[in-house]
Amino acid sequence: GQAIEPAPHYGKIARIVADGVPRIHLSHQRLDDTVSEKALNTYLTSLDFDHSYFMASDVEGFRTKAAQLDDELMRGHLEFAYEVYEIFLERMADRTAYVDTLLEKGFDLSKKEEFEWKRKEAPWPDGKEAWDELWRKKIKNDYVARLANKTIIEEKAKEEEALESE
Repeated sequence: GQAIEPAPHYGKIARIVADGVPRIHLSHQRLDDTVSEKALNTYLTSLDFDHSYFMASDVEGFRTKAAQLDDELMRGHLEFAYEVYEIFLERMADRTAYVDTLLEKGFDLSKKEEFEWKRKEAPWPDGKEAWDELWRKKIKNDYVARLANKTIIEEKAKEEEALESE
């Protein structure tokens, strides 16, 4: 696909915001490396709330660049945010294709497994194998939940039919 890039005037807006944030924010913290790290965490969480799209290596790479984030914003450079977003889009496309593969293959429903669905505090997957396994369990969990819901709906419909025919 076509790369997403900031409009020319976005850099000026970034410089104004970076300069003005310390004056208007309650903490009055200067935009520095610590604030940059917090901003990165907020951005990553907004894109990948349950830590399932990015891999640990992606996040590690982002963190190495985060120290320059405050300096980049002061200069009006927004490339980093767009770079992170582009990687997110790539990861989403990869996971969509993987889900299609999983659904084609089906699931072993006789195998009892656990899936940690509250993943906000969980680490990002460490490598492709862990990433695939996380997604296999995630999609299997969703699939089983849909089957259970369908069964409940069908049973309720049968109960209502039986009541109506009495």
